[in-house]
Amino acid sequence: MKKIRTIFKKSSALLLAAVMLISTNIAHVSAAEPSGVGKYIVPVLGLDSSAPFDAIKQAFSKAFGESAELEIKEDGTKELTVNLQHMVVNFGGEYHCNVLTVEGATVLSTKTEKFSQKFGDPTNVIDEEVPNVVKVRLPEANEKGGYPFTVTIDFMNAMFGKEYPTVVTLNLDLSNASEVIDYEALNQKIAELKGYEGSKYAEIGYAQLQNVITEAEQLVNHASSSAEVNEMIAKLDQAKEGLVDISELVNTIAECKELKSENYTEDSFSKFMEKLNEVENEKKEIRTTQDAQKLQKKLEDAKKELKYVGGDYSKVEAALKKIPKNSSNYTEKSWNALMDAKKAVEYGLGAKEQDKIDAYAKNIEDCIKALELKEADYTKVDEALKKVPEDMEKLYTEKSVKAVKDAVNAVVRDLKIDRQKDVDQMAKDIEAAVKKLEKKSEKPQKPENQNKPQKPDNQQKPQKPNNQQKPEEENGPLDKNNLKDGIYEVSVQLFHATNDQLSMAAKALVSPAKIIVKDGVKTMYIYTQPMTFGNITASLQEMRVFDLNGNYQNAAVQATNEGNPTCFSFQLPHTEEFIKVQVNPHVEMMGNQFLDARIKVNYQTLSKVSKDANDAKVNILQPSSGNPKTGDSTNIAMYVTILGLSLVAVGTLVYKRKFYKEK
Repeated sequence: MKKIRTIFKKSSALLLAAVMLISTNIAHVSAAEPSGVGKYIVPVLGLDSSAPFDAIKQAFSKAFGESAELEIKEDGTKELTVNLQHMVVNFGGEYHCNVLTVEGATVLSTKTEKFSQKFGDPTNVIDEEVPNVVKVRLPEANEKGGYPFTVTIDFMNAMFGKEYPTVVTLNLDLSNASEVIDYEALNQKIAELKGYEGSKYAEIGYAQLQNVITEAEQLVNHASSSAEVNEMIAKLDQAKEGLVDISELVNTIAECKELKSENYTEDSFSKFMEKLNEVENEKKEIRTTQDAQKLQKKLEDAKKELKYVGGDYSKVEAALKKIPKNSSNYTEKSWNALMDAKKAVEYGLGAKEQDKIDAYAKNIEDCIKALELKEADYTKVDEALKKVPEDMEKLYTEKSVKAVKDAVNAVVRDLKIDRQKDVDQMAKDIEAAVKKLEKKSEKPQKPENQNKPQKPDNQQKPQKPNNQQKPEEENGPLDKNNLKDGIYEVSVQLFHATNDQLSMAAKALVSPAKIIVKDGVKTMYIYTQPMTFGNITASLQEMRVFDLNGNYQNAAVQATNEGNPTCFSFQLPHTEEFIKVQVNPHVEMMGNQFLDARIKVNYQTLSKVSKDANDAKVNILQPSSGNPKTGDSTNIAMYVTILGLSLVAVGTLVYKRKFYKEK
């Protein structure tokens, strides 16, 4: 057994020496590096360590995976996106390790992996959150063709008891890089142009567009480069520009075909039909907007040469021209009534039935006057009103509150859709006023009755008896929404930002917290302590609190210990169970960034410490013991019980000794 221990100790010493000597030495790879702007998938040949043990070489060689995405930007810079791999060192057992940081890299996603936190004990494994995908700028290649990076690895940090940066050199097989071609923009352009209706456009231009669309569809997933895809998108845009909108001409032709020959002289109608046939034939050869406009004029001129022989429909035609073009602004019922009046017109009536023709015109005119506009959409206004804070007068200045109230009172309901811009402006005015709300100064206000002489007892009005218990009477429940001035305590925990579970930094929070209510304003005091992640000890250095305006405000540091904050304070934004916060422990390997979290406040534990908000006996900069108050009588009863049990125990012991002595 002793021999085995000696061998294990020597092996451990060798491994430790090997880890301390780790460096990279990757062979030069002659490769034609891709130079065009775009994204490429590049094979990763690995990280070849100079450590003397194959186990370490094998573990670290695949730390950056088997391939990575290389993006070459227009300014010539190159960025590498890497999927970091979990590593296992097989040396007298399996040691789990992970890359924690890559210098200069941005962490795009994280994952949970195993981590062996103690060398010599492979069974000491925990789960930890580590980077999964990172993006980093590709440095200049060294003389051997490799790319140097500085990384930290959790296993090595744990072994040395501190952060242990290691320089590695990445070897990429650039000669076998393959370009990543993005077809999304091309597919979107194809879908857009396929939605164009052929009847609205000249035949020649529309046919050319359809040919290019077919060509583009064949290119999808078969392009040789991103440049080829971009060229096709440009070709589609060019074909789109070649379209000629002839919808007005098409509508005019359709109207002309509805004209009845019996309403016109035979000679004039015959000439008109000849012109109409000419226009329809020439329509097939339209190549420009000017071509379409010439045919439109030709048809309108021919229509003017028609000689009418029936009743006079000029009033009907005048009424029809007054019909609004946009039907979507009107109610379905009123618009349908107008369309029915239009369809009811009977053409071809003679002069003897002029009264009937004029009645058609009047009916159309009446239906136009009876058109009923739709109601304006107040959705944005209602959303803006929801953003108006409750009890604004308590938290914000009188001037800024008045601006919000003025904007709210300016809302006029039941406007029609033709006033939609005015309605939308109401919503904008409310939101702008809410954003400009100014918080009141935290300076305590003097009570109104201060320094005022009190009325003699015989002049005071008799108080009516009240048998109902007030929210803050002694031994009564506390109303979190209507707390009187004073000092309170309440249990708190640091929770995950979205999941109903404790945060990784939950141990940094010391419960209970204190709430100071002064002049109706609630200020919460949160206490913190150092927390440990493996061999890393850190403290919360910054805290932000999500306020009612949808912004994060910095919590004030009220007390520190050796430079680390131990007490934060902030104005309580509300009295709901969870308060959204952001915390930053200033840990480099975590990106030295703010992390989302929530403070869970258990208001069922709310208790009053003092009726005086300025009570000097209460140290608001330090947490209390956290034990719930039970009252002096409870403590006395507990001591009496303990004393009684002690006396019984002593009596029993004396009796037993005497009994056995007599025997």
